[in-house]
Order: sequence, then structure tokens, then C-alpha cells
Amino acid sequence: MKTLRIITVVLLLFVVGSPAASAGYGPMKGLVPIKGTVVGADTFTPGPGEVTGCVYDSVPDGWLTYRFTTKGTGNVSHLGKVDFVLDNCSMLNPQFTEGVIAYGTVTFIAANGDVLVIKHEGTSVATSPTDYKAQYTWEVVGEKGKGRFLGATGEGTSTGLTSLPDEASEITLRGMIAFDASNRSDR
Repeated sequence: MKTLRIITVVLLLFVVGSPAASAGYGPMKGLVPIKGTVVGADTFTPGPGEVTGCVYDSVPDGWLTYRFTTKGTGNVSHLGKVDFVLDNCSMLNPQFTEGVIAYGTVTFIAANGDVLVIKHEGTSVATSPTDYKAQYTWEVVGEKGKGRFLGATGEGTSTGLTSLPDEASEITLRGMIAFDASNRSDR
């Protein structure tokens, strides 16, 4: 009986002390795969040295900085059809001898109002004079989520394909996330 009480106390301490419980979030679904593809229109906002809203640790001499934004739609597992906004701060070597270095966020908005936000960082390289391929690692920003994704956790990778003549990008993501499936925005 004493062993049962000790196990019960340990389990209670684990649950009460878990990040989800201490942050006030509901019960998290175990880690599940997430994948999706979205397509959108691009906007480039160049800046001299620093770009409004972007904070760079350091910008190598002669490199250009710019803000890169993509807005569009797509499908992401656990969200269904989504609207999305990608907002990146980027640095580019003007001689194109090295890839673009970028970091930022992607916000996915489901039809019911649930919101999943990820932050990412990575690089992009030219695959032709007008096309770029980006590789990112990402993690969920749970405190910025809404509905099922408030307090969510997870990480993964994404690939972006950008066509400069079309001013369009396609982003594919894969990873694992945990979220509270019972906390929906449409309830």
C-alpha cells in the first residue's frame, strides 16, 4: 500500500510539474506526425543594413538584408485547409557566392480559427538564375498558438521552392507535434 501511495504522489508531481500543466494548457496529445504543403505570393522588402522588425546578430560586410514575406493557402495535417503567412528576415551575399541566410516565423490559420505558429531558420541556395531552394529546421511556438495549438510543442524540417519570375513560393513541412486536441477555437 505504501508503494502505491509513493507511485501516486510521483505521478501527481510529474503531471502538476509538467510544462503543459504549469503553463495552464490542457492535456497534450502525444507526439504525432505533421506534414503539409502551402503555396503563396512573395514580397521582398530590401533594406540598407537593418530591415524594420529584423534583428541580426551580425551582418557580414557587404551583405544585403531584406524582409521576405509569403502569403497564401494550402493543406496541413491536423489543420486541414489553411491560410498562412511566412515572415523572414534574410541576408544575402551580393556576389551570390554563398546562400541566403534566413530566420522567421510561419503562421498557419485553420478554417475554424485554430492557429499554429512555428519559428524557423535555415539557408537558401540558387538552383538556377531565378529559382531558390530553402532548407529550414523549425519548432512550434506554443504560446502564440490558438485553439488546439495553444501550448503545442514540436519540431521538424521544411523545404521552400521560390521562383523569382513568378514571385511565388511553395513550402513543404514535416515533423512531429503535440497539442491539445480538445481545445478548439470553434467551440
